[in-house]
Amino acid sequence: HKLYKKKIISEENLEKNIENESLYNEPSNVKNLLRNPVFSSLIIDASGSMHPYKSSVIEAHREALSAIRGSMICRQKALFLMQHTFNRESTLLNTLSPVDAKGKDSIISLDNTNYNTTGTTALYDTLYDAITRLCQEADALKTLKGRKPEITIGILTDGEDNESSYKPQDIRDLMRYMEEEKMIRSSVVIGWTGTGDF
Repeated sequence: HKLYKKKIISEENLEKNIENESLYNEPSNVKNLLRNPVFSSLIIDASGSMHPYKSSVIEAHREALSAIRGSMICRQKALFLMQHTFNRESTLLNTLSPVDAKGKDSIISLDNTNYNTTGTTALYDTLYDAITRLCQEADALKTLKGRKPEITIGILTDGEDNESSYKPQDIRDLMRYMEEEKMIRSSVVIGWTGTGDF
């Protein structure tokens, strides 16, 4: 409702969100922190075109989680991570959860059982879902604790969207809102073309 009232999302998208029960979640367990938290989102393409890179993506994901857990922000217990994979639909691997430097957390690591490459590419739908969740969490934190998180979004894909009901403008509007609220720390798209190792 807040995003709709600020004219960030359309009435049509508000109706879609109201009917989407998966967007209703409990606020993250953000305790008293020494610094403002970082809310991160990893969005990983699992469409059919990713199949040649499947083992490389799984290995790269393990390395990324290791690097995340070794970061200063993680050691300060201020890093929270949400992860999605996507093909024709979005799959939430884990909700926004605290990342523990020693790996004693609920963060899901990709493997052959949870990373299956098939189908088309609904990138915008997944991005919309992830950004909406991050905005909800950020608003809840600001309301409950008076703190504003920094948001980081990373996307791993080899292709363009060819399946989504949301449009690029919908994503741009949400990103503009995060920029105006000074929440967005960084956003990175990692993509590649051709063959060979990731």
